[in-house]
Amino acid sequence: MNHFKHEYKKGDELQLLRSLKHINRLSGKPIIQKYSVAEHCYYTGILFEHFAQEEKINVTRTQIRFVYRHDIMESITGDLLRPAKNYNIIVKDLWDKIEKELSYAFEIEEYIDETIEYTFPENVVKLFKTCDILELLLFLNEEKELGNNTEAIDKIFHNCIQYIYEKEFRSIIDFMEIQIRF
Repeated sequence: MNHFKHEYKKGDELQLLRSLKHINRLSGKPIIQKYSVAEHCYYTGILFEHFAQEEKINVTRTQIRFVYRHDIMESITGDLLRPAKNYNIIVKDLWDKIEKELSYAFEIEEYIDETIEYTFPENVVKLFKTCDILELLLFLNEEKELGNNTEAIDKIFHNCIQYIYEKEFRSIIDFMEIQIRF
C-alpha cells in the first residue's frame, strides 16, 4: 500500500524535486546557515559540469541530468545521516534495498546510486562523487568562516578534504586549495 499517494502521484518527478527545498542536509549537526538538499543537488550539478570540462571528461546529458537529481530519494526518506545509513554492512544492505524498492514505487529508479555505478563510466562516477563531496566542503567552509568551529563540523570538513585529495583530480584539488582555508 502506498501511503504517499496523497502527497505525490506515481512518477511525479518534478514534485519530488521541488520538495527537496524543504529537506535539510546535515540534520543533527550544528549549522548556522540553512542547507537544503535542493541547494546541494544544484551546486553539485554546476561543479560537475564545470570540472568535467576542466578534466576533459566527456559527459552526456543523461549523466548531467542524473547529477542534478542524485538525491531525489531524499524527498521521500529525508536526509538520513551517513553514520546511520552505513552503521554496518547489514544496515547498509537493508537501506539500499529500501531505497531501491521506493525508487520503483515512485518511478525514480534511474536516480539511485546503483544505477550510476553500473551504467556510467568509472571516471564519470568518480568525478560525480568528488563534486558531491566538494559541494559539501564548500558549504562547510562557509560555516567555518561564519564561526562554526564545532568538532562535528570540523571532522566532516577534514574528511571531505582527505576524500578529494584521494581522488586526484588536479583541477579540483587546485580549486580547493585556493578556495578553502585549511
